[in-house]
Amino acid sequence: MDGQIKNQRKMIILAVAAMAIFGLQFAAWNYVKGDNGGPNNNGNTDTGGNGGEIQDVYIRALSSGGYDKSQVSVKLGSPVRLHFSADSGAGCGKILVMRNFGVQLISRNGEEQVAQFTPSKEGVFEYSCSMRMFVGQMQVKA
Repeated sequence: MDGQIKNQRKMIILAVAAMAIFGLQFAAWNYVKGDNGGPNNNGNTDTGGNGGEIQDVYIRALSSGGYDKSQVSVKLGSPVRLHFSADSGAGCGKILVMRNFGVQLISRNGEEQVAQFTPSKEGVFEYSCSMRMFVGQMQVKA
C-alpha cells in the first residue's frame, strides 16, 4: 500500500509540473502574439533618427541552441534593419524579442523576418527568445 501512495504522489507531481510548463508556454505565446500587452512588431516601425544610412543586421537562431551572432554593434541614431531567421530545430529560438526597441519577430519554417528601428540611446541591449534561453547583445555606440 505504501508503494501505491508513493506512485500516486509521483503522478500528481508530474501532472502539476506538466500543467505548469504548459501554462508558461501559453503565457509566453500570448506575450509574443501581443495579446497581453507585449511588443508586437512584425514589420517596419522606424522611429525616426538622423536620416543616416540604414544598418543591416542579420541574426539567425541555430538548432544547436544559440544565435549565430551573440553580439552585434550598431551606430546610435542610424536606422537599423534587423533581419531574423531561425533553423527549423531552433525551438523557442524561432522568436526574437528586443524589449528595449519594441521588436518581436517570429521565423516560421526558416523564413526571414525584418524589423526596422532607430536606436536613440547608447548602451548594451539584450535580444533573446521569449523564454530567454537564446540570448545575445546589441551594442549601440555613437
